[in-house]
Amino acid sequence: MDSFTVFVICSVIMIFAGMIQGVTGFGFSLIMLPLMSLFIPIKELIPISVICSIPINLMVLYHARKELSIKRTALMIIFGILAIP
Repeated sequence: MDSFTVFVICSVIMIFAGMIQGVTGFGFSLIMLPLMSLFIPIKELIPISVICSIPINLMVLYHARKELSIKRTALMIIFGILAIP
């Protein structure tokens, strides 16, 4: 398969995965990683998945900002930041 065909297929997979996350609130990596690993090595896919899911998650956070309570989620945010490394 040539690189343009792989690019088109992976773009369609990412759009579909983004739509799934937009509807359900999760699932971007669950859809994208297994399907795209058929075309791209998994070591390259993990950073791609993180980079592509950040804008989607930021849009969800922006739209949910009125319901967000920093006081209620502060402990979870602190331990999440500590656990990332």
